[in-house]
Amino acid sequence: MSGVSVSTRWPAISRAFRTTAIRGGASLGRPGARYFNRVTLASNLRHLFKSLDVNCVLDIGAHRGEYAEFLRSSVGYRGRIVSFEPTPQSFDAMATRFRHDPDWLGPDCAL
Repeated sequence: MSGVSVSTRWPAISRAFRTTAIRGGASLGRPGARYFNRVTLASNLRHLFKSLDVNCVLDIGAHRGEYAEFLRSSVGYRGRIVSFEPTPQSFDAMATRFRHDPDWLGPDCAL
């Protein structure tokens, strides 16, 4: 499928996806950021995940699991989350945070 843009393959992915999920996801709407606030980001991701029937999210460079926690608590996402974090201290904190979440996987490695 080389040469086919994501927007061509999935019309539901629009400008909102590119700005919300890609740029907005990194900041999670922190004060002073150039991106969406948390409420807008959560709403847009909720709509996007439902439209595309998302059942797995890869969290690369997960740190202590802040984005995964955001997906669970603010977006209401209940599917599989695979979080990658190579730093032992951050990984341990994240593993403790999600130890009771059966749909969370956390390999302690870098990609």
